[in-house]
Amino acid sequence: MKMRLAVCLSMMLLCQLFFAKRCSAAGTQASVTEVSTGVGELLGRTTTLDPRVKMTEEELARYLRFRDGYFWVVQGMSLLTVVSNAFIIAVIPRYKSVGVPHVYMLAMAVCDLIIGLCSAWKKLSERLNHLTKTAHFISSYTYWAVIGLDSTSSTSAALILMFLSVDRCLALKYPIKHKVLWSAEKAKILSVTAGLLAFVVGLYYPLAHTVSKDFSTAIPGVVASYTTQLGENEVFNTVARVLEFVLRFAIPLAVTVVSNTITLAEIRKSDSFRKNEIEGDQPVRNTKCLTLTIGVVILFFFTQVLWGGVLVDGMIFTHAHRGTFVMECVVTMADMFVKFNSLSNFFIYFGFSTEFRITFMTLFGCKKEACKRDWESPVPESGKSVSQETLNSSKNMV
Repeated sequence: MKMRLAVCLSMMLLCQLFFAKRCSAAGTQASVTEVSTGVGELLGRTTTLDPRVKMTEEELARYLRFRDGYFWVVQGMSLLTVVSNAFIIAVIPRYKSVGVPHVYMLAMAVCDLIIGLCSAWKKLSERLNHLTKTAHFISSYTYWAVIGLDSTSSTSAALILMFLSVDRCLALKYPIKHKVLWSAEKAKILSVTAGLLAFVVGLYYPLAHTVSKDFSTAIPGVVASYTTQLGENEVFNTVARVLEFVLRFAIPLAVTVVSNTITLAEIRKSDSFRKNEIEGDQPVRNTKCLTLTIGVVILFFFTQVLWGGVLVDGMIFTHAHRGTFVMECVVTMADMFVKFNSLSNFFIYFGFSTEFRITFMTLFGCKKEACKRDWESPVPESGKSVSQETLNSSKNMV
């Protein structure tokens, strides 16, 4: 299994580097003047203004250099996103007990893996669409569909993270009722429901935009897009933008902040009570799943807040500020932060979850006996052993 995994990852890396190298070389063949002229000609044939029309020729040249560098960043981040979330999907089902939070973690990993694939294909489409008629044909039918799938996955991940945060809060505050009333099967149903709801949000992009099928309009780095008749409807645009902002950013952020505030307060109260009941130097162990949830939520806030500003600009000002050099760079950076959020969960799980770390090491190279000893016989800094009851409780909560 390890050999097959290594071969698959190697082939994925080689294929991605091959296509990236080829389309990068093709993209550099056209000068800034040629691309600028192509954009100008394109504007006469499309109803959608290209994002760069508000830039001077000097700003356009700087933006193209910035975008070329970002292309390589996206390819590297996409590869890491796919690999890291594939690891999560492989590791968590091998836990001794897969509970409700693990279902949400798996669902988020699937969403993040799709985001990685969509990000890589979107940038490759922008570079490959002018090479051949076949490449242009494939790009024209997949470009906006992939953007819609990316938005669907991002919205799903945000909603599922919200469910995870609320679930851990309720499990801590009402442990008995939560265990009786909630289950992993119900968590799966809720995750699928979040995906279907997010799918409605993602439909906006392929319904409101289409790509020119005329190969003569293809130029390096630009996908000649048109606004459809439905996309020109202001009511439809407004509803779609508000819906995406609310489901992808506003509601998840507000709910996770409230639920994690309650969670932290309950942890503080629980720790104070346990310290009074146990010896003063006895270590007090917190459930790791709560630590993971809080870490993921904090990362979500810092990586999504910039993209939330972009969504607000589209919702209130209908992207009136798009097209300037500064705004396009902000949009690019916001997109990069979102991609970083998709690849970082693996490192949070590996750093803060002992069960994830041990299962991962057991699955990919660690001797099972050594890993088992490390998991079953932790030694606290005080030198005193942890009671088996406390250890078993900690294992079950992780």
